[in-house]
Amino acid sequence: MKLLVVLLVAVACTRCVAQSDEQDYIQRVIKTPKGDVRIFNKGLSPDGHYGVGDGAQGQAYGGDNCFVDIREKKTIDLPSDRPYESKENHAEYGVFWSPGTKFARYCLMQNQKRFATYNLFLIRMDQPGMSQVDIVPRLEKAVRPVLQTLRPLYYKIMAISYPNSEWDDVFKTPVFHATTVDIQFNADLPKAGYDQVTGWVTVSLPEGKVLKVDCDAKRDDPFQDDATLAKADADLNRVYALLQKQLDPTHRAKLRKEQLDWIKQRDDTVADDYPIAGDDVEVPEFTRERNKRLVDVTEERTGVLKGLLGK
Repeated sequence: MKLLVVLLVAVACTRCVAQSDEQDYIQRVIKTPKGDVRIFNKGLSPDGHYGVGDGAQGQAYGGDNCFVDIREKKTIDLPSDRPYESKENHAEYGVFWSPGTKFARYCLMQNQKRFATYNLFLIRMDQPGMSQVDIVPRLEKAVRPVLQTLRPLYYKIMAISYPNSEWDDVFKTPVFHATTVDIQFNADLPKAGYDQVTGWVTVSLPEGKVLKVDCDAKRDDPFQDDATLAKADADLNRVYALLQKQLDPTHRAKLRKEQLDWIKQRDDTVADDYPIAGDDVEVPEFTRERNKRLVDVTEERTGVLKGLLGK
């Protein structure tokens, strides 16, 4: 039981935002067979045996991120087409260390770009050596369908952080267990002050496979939750189906494309109208206004399609 408690809570977390002064950005330099590795500020493991950093310009790593075993002078690449760089605006990185136990040790390195996590490397370090995998594609594949259910109107444009940015009030560090790690996620509309969806993803160790997604956020689906909008949407679908029946295959395909384009424009327009952070707008008030706009544009589209019936 004591070991379990340690595994759950003894997680070291360091995080750093981009800094303009390189002296503040670099904690120390490690010489390796591949060249010098500059350890990021707060990038050292608690025992000082491992570190996250990048290579000095002109060296083998030359600005690319890497993970280094300081005692053995061994390194592994953390490949990214947009590696963390200290002088990049809105860049941020986080390093999360599993506790030192008889089990294999792990590290999560988060490469944050402006609104979303670009890379989240799951790194394993033990006697056989070191390995890494970027698990962001797997996390996206698991979390995006959950957002589609909870936020069908704008899930495609939500930015997701794994875990949250430290600037979020709900930020929590990953929780390492013997064979899994729980990683918090936060999805929102960039620059918007309207909505956030937060949950947890359980990932297997060492494979990095997503085992489950937990999220208890309330659904926001105006086409089901608002009776007036639901009726307007049903009327539109009915007229669209009638119009499709009277068209030949070529014109049916053309109408389908036009309808999909209209839906995308509708959703994009509504998403653009969300209040930015700091706006003095109450969520219930905004939701009512949003739903009313959706009713208006839906009824307008229905009128356009009705005008095509019988032609």
